[in-house]
Amino acid sequence: MPQDLLQEGVTDAKDQRVPRLGSVKAQVLEWNVAEYKVKLRKSGEKVILRNVVGRAEAGTFNAILGPSGCGKTSLLDCLALRNSCFTGTLRLDGRPLTSKYFLHTGYVHQQELLFSHLSVREHLTFHAVTLDECLARVEDVLIEVDMMKVGDSQIGGGEMYMTKGLSGGERKRLNIATELLADPSILLLDEPTSGKEEMGRVCIEVNLASPS
Repeated sequence: MPQDLLQEGVTDAKDQRVPRLGSVKAQVLEWNVAEYKVKLRKSGEKVILRNVVGRAEAGTFNAILGPSGCGKTSLLDCLALRNSCFTGTLRLDGRPLTSKYFLHTGYVHQQELLFSHLSVREHLTFHAVTLDECLARVEDVLIEVDMMKVGDSQIGGGEMYMTKGLSGGERKRLNIATELLADPSILLLDEPTSGKEEMGRVCIEVNLASPS
């Protein structure tokens, strides 16, 4: 568990709608992942990350580069606190993290997490139900990722669904749009351009390098 993570009570989403962060924006994320290791099936342990230090400031676009298997996804999991089994520190604007950190961050996984039977607009509305003015926010995000034309199209795809649905680039954009709903200060993306020629311009379309 990172040393600077402070535990606070988390309000039940059923009792209180989560507002957009508005003017409360994080400016600097700093990390020092001293060590992250996993247990091997037979015996012993394997160190995945060691002494990984970095800093990201608001309004900047940062890339993590390295060969396959070097720990890029593991580092993102640590920064997003999807994995807290590491030693080190994470600080936001020079302060220890609290549970509010999850309101500041979005994490776009490499694997798409979409509901194939829903339309694009229905999928986003489902994820936005805890936000104030959720329907208006869905429309804003559709415009931001240039998906208004396919807003009522069925997502389709997937191993168990026969409808072709969206293209690969559109599915990736929808995955990003889902995380943009909460207007995060920090957006972490795991291989957003992997295998997608269209993604070269998607990063520009969603204004990742110059968030509003």
